[in-house]
Amino acid sequence: MAIDVSWDEQHEGVIHVVYPPRWTWNELYTAEKHGVEMINAMGCPHVVSIHDFTKSDSLPPLAVTHIQNLVKALHPNTRLTVFVGMNRFVRLMWDTASRLLPVKALKGRFTFADSIEQAREMAITLLAELNTANP
Repeated sequence: MAIDVSWDEQHEGVIHVVYPPRWTWNELYTAEKHGVEMINAMGCPHVVSIHDFTKSDSLPPLAVTHIQNLVKALHPNTRLTVFVGMNRFVRLMWDTASRLLPVKALKGRFTFADSIEQAREMAITLLAELNTANP
């Protein structure tokens, strides 16, 4: 099963990335490329990406290196990435990788939520603020 990338049906500027129980870094790079194409095609100036790990068992090998690569390749319109359902192991890998990245790359651009609903609320709030300040 592949990683699914889609626009939120109710809120413009919110992308959902849903991970299956097992996935590979190549699948994630393909999904990331698809997400970039979606953002470019839609032309949204502000995007929030919700990554749903609730069904994912773990991260594939070499997580630190791949996380660093993915963070550096973020689309410039991505204002926030929200991780949902990361188990302790996945969260530990994220924490390790994030310590090795420049602070500027991380500051305010990544956060965690306990549920998809909470992540969606975070996204809606941020996008409303951004769209009001910079229409």
